Amino acid sequence: MPRPFLRLTALGLLLGLGLHACASPTEPLEPTTLTPSTATVTLDAIGATQQLSVTVLDQKGTAMTGLVPTWTVSDPTVVTIAASGLVTALRNGTATLTATVGAATTTVAVTVAQVPAAPVAVAGNGQTGQVRTALANPLVARVVDRLGAPIAGVDVTFAIISGGGSLSVTTSRSVANGEASTVWTLGSSALVAPRVTATVAGQSTIFTATATGGPPAQMIMAPGVAADGQRAKFGTAVEIAPAVQILDALGNPVAGQTVTFSVLTGGGSVTGASAVTSASGVATVGSWTLGPAVGTNTLQAAFGALTPVVFTATAVLDPCTAAGATPFIVPDTVAGSISNADCSWTPPPNSSENTKFDLYKVDLTSPTALIIEMTKVSGIEDPYLYLYNATTGDSLAANDDIQSGVLRDSRIAITLPAGSYLVRATTWGPAERGTYNLAIRGCRVGDPTTYRIKAGNGQMADPGTAVATAPSVEVLDECGNGMPGVTVTFATVAGVGSLTGASATTNASGVATVGSWTLAAGPNVLSATLPASPSVAPVIFSANGKAGGGASTFDISLRFVNMPTANQLATFGQAAARWESIITGDLPGGPINVAAGSCNSPVAINETLDDVIIVVRLENIDGVGQVLGSAGPCFVRSAAAGGLTSMGSMRFDTSDLPTLETAGTFNAVILHEMGHVLGIGTLWGSKGFLQLPSTTSAKQDTHFNGPEAITGFNAIGGSSYTGASQTVVPGGAKVPVENCAQGVPSSCGSGTINSHWRENVLQTELMTGYLNGAGSNPLSALTIGSLKDLGYVVDASKADAFFQIMSLEAGLMASEPAGPLIPFGDDIHHGPILELGRDGRPVGEVTAPVPVKRRRGQR
Repeated sequence: MPRPFLRLTALGLLLGLGLHACASPTEPLEPTTLTPSTATVTLDAIGATQQLSVTVLDQKGTAMTGLVPTWTVSDPTVVTIAASGLVTALRNGTATLTATVGAATTTVAVTVAQVPAAPVAVAGNGQTGQVRTALANPLVARVVDRLGAPIAGVDVTFAIISGGGSLSVTTSRSVANGEASTVWTLGSSALVAPRVTATVAGQSTIFTATATGGPPAQMIMAPGVAADGQRAKFGTAVEIAPAVQILDALGNPVAGQTVTFSVLTGGGSVTGASAVTSASGVATVGSWTLGPAVGTNTLQAAFGALTPVVFTATAVLDPCTAAGATPFIVPDTVAGSISNADCSWTPPPNSSENTKFDLYKVDLTSPTALIIEMTKVSGIEDPYLYLYNATTGDSLAANDDIQSGVLRDSRIAITLPAGSYLVRATTWGPAERGTYNLAIRGCRVGDPTTYRIKAGNGQMADPGTAVATAPSVEVLDECGNGMPGVTVTFATVAGVGSLTGASATTNASGVATVGSWTLAAGPNVLSATLPASPSVAPVIFSANGKAGGGASTFDISLRFVNMPTANQLATFGQAAARWESIITGDLPGGPINVAAGSCNSPVAINETLDDVIIVVRLENIDGVGQVLGSAGPCFVRSAAAGGLTSMGSMRFDTSDLPTLETAGTFNAVILHEMGHVLGIGTLWGSKGFLQLPSTTSAKQDTHFNGPEAITGFNAIGGSSYTGASQTVVPGGAKVPVENCAQGVPSSCGSGTINSHWRENVLQTELMTGYLNGAGSNPLSALTIGSLKDLGYVVDASKADAFFQIMSLEAGLMASEPAGPLIPFGDDIHHGPILELGRDGRPVGEVTAPVPVKRRRGQR
C-alpha cells in the first residue's frame, strides 16, 4: 500500500478519536437537595393549619419544577398533612414531617400547643335569684383556643365586679372538655346589677344575673312620682297617676306583687285598680278621677298585711281660671311641672312661645313689695313668668331672664296694692317640658342687685374722638327701684380708647354716667361694674371707631357680652375689617327692635340698623379641643329688602382661645364664623341655592348652585371638576358642599354638613368645616362669589390667592400643605332665623326661599 494512503488513514483515525472525546454522553439530572418553606411549625389551636412547600434542587444546584414531594408524619395523632403540604393540628404534642422526592429527603419539626383565648360562658349566665341566696345553676366557663377547641388543665379566675356576694371558688382548673365552674351567691342589693368575670391569661368574659328582692316588708309612695297633694278640676283625672313601691327588709324593690288601689273619700273612681309591681317594685294605678264636687279626695293603695299608703288630692274649680288657680301665699315655694296635660292658651300668630302653663293665685291684704321667681329643675331651660290682675285680667309684668341671656331663670320684682293676682308659669321654648320651683317672697328694698344699660351702647365715631352719648347705667334694688348714691366704675381695655370720669355715682333715679369715652380705631368696649357688688356681672358697652362714621360703607357692629383682651379685640377688628373690604355696598337701613335675650344679647337692641350687628360671647362651651365656636344669623331683612342678615350671634369657647391665639389661627376662626353670620352656609337654603341637602345617614351630592360661586370655583381650578373622586356619592355637581360622605374625619356631623364647602375637594379654603392648623386658610374667589349670589355687592379682587397643587379630582387643593385639621365642630347657631318687619320687630321665621334682590351697581 502506498505511504500517502497510510498517512491519510492515520490522520482520519486521530480526528475520529478527538471528536469522540468532545461529545461525551449527557449526565441525567436528579433531585439532590430539598429545602422546606420553614424548618419549624408552631400551631396555636386545634384545627389550625399551615401550608408547607418544598424547593427541589438538582446535583448542579438548579431548581427543578414539576416535582411533588411525598409527605409522611411521625405521629399522625398530633397533625395530619395533605398531599398539597397543608398541615392541620389534631392535638397538643410534637411530630416530625418528612418530605421525599426521589432519593432526597428533608424534615420539618411541628409543635401543637393551644393558646387560650377569652373563655366562653357555657352555663349559668343571665340567671335570676333572690338577694343573699345562691343561684340555682353554677357559672360554667370553657377555656378554648382561638378556634374554639377546649383546653384542659388551665386555671380560670372568677371575680365579682359588682353587686357583691360570694363565690364557692375563685380559681378553678379546666377539665377535659375545657370547663371550669363556681357557685355564685348573690349580694344583699337588688339595685346594683350583679356581674362576675371569668379570666384566663388576662382575657375575660362576663356573667350577669338579676337580683330580686326578698319577701315584701314595706310599701311607700314611689320615689320621684309627685302624685300626693295634687289639684285638679272636679270630675277629671289627676295629672300624675299615684304609684307605690314595695320593698323588702333590706330596701330592695320586690317585683311581681299585686297592689290594689281603691277610692276612700270624695266619690271619685279609678281604672287599673289592680297593678303588679315592676322590676323596680313600682305599681301604678291606671288613672284616678276626682269626685263630682269641690273638696278633698283620698285614694288607698293596699297589699296584704303591709301598712296601706293613702294619697290626697283636692278637687277644685277649673285650675286654668282665676277661680280654680293654685293658691300661692307669701312666702311660699312650690314644685311644679310643665307638661302636655297643663293649661293651654292660643299665642298670637308667628309666636314661638310655649302654649302650656300652670296658673297660681296670690291674695294680698295690704300693699306688698314682692319677688316672684321661677327656677328650672330638669327638662326646662328658659322659664318665663307673667303677672296679671285676677279681677280685671290686666297684664302687670312679665320676665324671661333674670339677667338677659345670662341668668335664664325668671324673676318679677314688683310692689302690688292689696288685691288678687294671677301668676302664669311657663317657658319661652315651645317644646320645653319638665319641672321647676316657683317661689314668692317679699323683696329687699334698698339693696342694689341688678344694673343695666341706660344709654350709649352701639355707637360709632371717628378714631380719637368721643362718642356723642356718654354711656350710662341704671342700678336697681331687688324691687326694681332706682338706687341713688351707688358708685359705678367704668373701664376700657388697656390701651384701647380712653375715659374721663371713670368713677361715677348714681343720681336720684339710680343712673350713673361716664364723663366721656374716646374711641380707638376699630372695635372698642367699656365695662361698668359695681365695686360694692362684685358678684353681679358687669355691663358691657360696645362701640366702633371708624372714620366718617361708616355712613357710606358696609359696617359690622360688634356687640361684646364679655370683656375681651386687647389682642382679642384687635383680632375681631381685623376680621370685621376683612369682610368690610370684601362687601362694598351698604344694605338697606331701617329700625331694629328686638328684646333682651334675643340672639344671645343680654340687652335689648332698639336703634337704626346700619348693615349688620353681631353679638359676641366669649364663654366656656365644652372644654378644650371640641367646638371652637358657633355663629349664624338670628334676624334678617324682609324679602323685599333683600333678605340678608340684620343681626347675628357669635360664640367662642374660652377653653380653646389660648391655643388658637398661640397658634395664630384665632383670626381664621373669627373670619370663618363671621362668614356664617353673613349667610355663608346659613342662608343658602332660604335663598334657594342649597341643592340635594344630606343628612348624617342619607348622603347626596350636596351642592351650591349660585352662578357667581360656580364662576369663582372654576377660577380656582374647578373648571375640570366632575366628581370622579367622589366614589361614595358620585355626581360632580358644582359647587360641592360638605355631605360627610368620604375623605373627612369622623367628627363630620350635623353641625358641619350642608353648611360648609366640601373638605375633601377644597381642603384649606376658609369656609370648609375644618381649620388648617399649620398654614393659611385662604378666603377664595369661590366664597366671595357665593356672597354675591346671596345678594351682597362685593369686590372680587379682595380674594386670597388659592392655587391648585393637584387635580381637584384627587381631592388635593390648597395654597400650601394642609397640616393638621382642627374641626370647627357644630359651629352653626341653631336658633330660628326670623324676618324683621317694617317696624324692626320679628314677624315670623324664614323657611321658604327668599328672592334675591340685586341692587343698583351689582352685576
